[in-house]
Amino acid sequence: MFGTMYRVVETVTTGFSTTTTTQTVLWRGTNLDSLKKRYPIDDLLGVDQLTPYSIHDGYERHDFRFEKYDPIDVWVRCNDPRCPSPESDSEHSTEELIDLYNSGAMIVLGRIGLWS
Repeated sequence: MFGTMYRVVETVTTGFSTTTTTQTVLWRGTNLDSLKKRYPIDDLLGVDQLTPYSIHDGYERHDFRFEKYDPIDVWVRCNDPRCPSPESDSEHSTEELIDLYNSGAMIVLGRIGLWS
């Protein structure tokens, strides 16, 4: 039996009164470790390449959504599969991660150039 198929779709909207919209599938697969490696989320600061952003004062807007393949042959929107479910416990609490970061024990890398 195969695993659940997921995909990440980017929607780029350009313009103000007259808009152009394009959609691109950035990633598709069943291996969530591959998705997490390609588009990681920083656990401490929440830095994420798939966070919606805009450039040129909102003239160009980038939005992202997650979808999973439904057995009846349709793609349906779903929650971010990279995020742990609420019932799972993380190895460290947020406070412990902040303490590690402040002590210099962690180096956090973020994506540069996305913020308008």
